[in-house]
Amino acid sequence: GSGGPERGRMLALLGLALNLASRNRGTSVLPRTCAATASTAPVSGPVDRILEASRAGDWQRCVALLDEARAQHGSRLLARSLHATSLACSRAGEWTVAERLLLELVDTTGLAPRADAYNGAIRAASRAGDPKGALRLLQQMSDAGVEPDAVSYSCALAGLTSDPRAALALMQSMRDRGVQPSARCYSSALAACRRGRCGAEATRLLSRAEEQGLAPTEPDFLHGLVACGSSGAHAQGAALWARLRQLAADG
Repeated sequence: GSGGPERGRMLALLGLALNLASRNRGTSVLPRTCAATASTAPVSGPVDRILEASRAGDWQRCVALLDEARAQHGSRLLARSLHATSLACSRAGEWTVAERLLLELVDTTGLAPRADAYNGAIRAASRAGDPKGALRLLQQMSDAGVEPDAVSYSCALAGLTSDPRAALALMQSMRDRGVQPSARCYSSALAACRRGRCGAEATRLLSRAEEQGLAPTEPDFLHGLVACGSSGAHAQGAALWARLRQLAADG
């Protein structure tokens, strides 16, 4: 009847829109090195189910589906499965499982994971109280050819607040690599200086943060003041106190 051709055209457009939306969802967790083949790679079976389970945060189901994905798919689709499962594991705090999956991704597919996969695992390791694990993941990230960014270092530094030597060394490593520390990086390093009674180092960190255009917070200055007081750096502590009062007066 009348309207038949128009109805058919609308259904065709709707089908195209749904297909494009499905492709976009399917490529949201691809490693950067797989992006070029995202539009042509067929996605079905266990890969789809792994992506769905990852979005739902069901890391155990992701792991259970991996064996099927390993048996049925080539390296690029397997990389997607490993990547998505590692993210789900990291979000659940299962960072050691995520670490194994990232190593498998590199070793078996020759593809590099995306930075967010490493960052998630580093963050989870720090939160679990395993700073050595976080630093190991940071090194594995570099070894895989994925350049650590400010988020990577921030996640690792969050686990080093009880180890001033390691925290300060990591801040120096950032500068050597040309990575600008974020405000969170400075806050974690300053907390480490407070615990380690490193007044001179805390003063330098606060100066560098301001030179970088960042605005240290009151807790940051407090870390510096306590570090100076406990280390006998009274003149530097007095200068920090004056600086903090000036900032408070400036509003």
